[in-house]
Amino acid sequence: MIQYDARYFNNAHRISDVAIDPSVTVLYDGQWMTISPTNTAVISAGGLNNKSFMTISSKWGSLGASIGAPITTPITGRDNVTPTGTVALLMGPYRVETDQFDATKTYVNGAALKVSTTVPGVVTPFIQGTDDRSLVVGYVFNAPAVAGDMLTIAHE
Repeated sequence: MIQYDARYFNNAHRISDVAIDPSVTVLYDGQWMTISPTNTAVISAGGLNNKSFMTISSKWGSLGASIGAPITTPITGRDNVTPTGTVALLMGPYRVETDQFDATKTYVNGAALKVSTTVPGVVTPFIQGTDDRSLVVGYVFNAPAVAGDMLTIAHE
């Protein structure tokens, strides 16, 4: 939430308006999603013709596939998806930190990133000369220095 003034009136809120596919039972902030042929958001598997968007919605814990459950349903974990059945996807320029990257890879500041085709929903380094340039989803703004650090992504 972005505070508008000191008395917390007129706050700005994320737009969570993309229907989530029933196949998505676990979702973490910072994962990459794509729009399915049925016009619902699914975890991105990368690759060509698969435009991906980072989500700032999450659903994890012991809920399983409870999309559409009443808002009064008690939950374990975090869930800002189930009450509405929708997710918020980031579009436009932004800079974020995320733990949703392939930690087995090496990241260099300024390097291009793509959505992994082997680990759905996370980013991995773009391979110059091998990958299609249209796969780039952002750039490393601050590479993780040690295990457990976050990856900062700049998206244009």
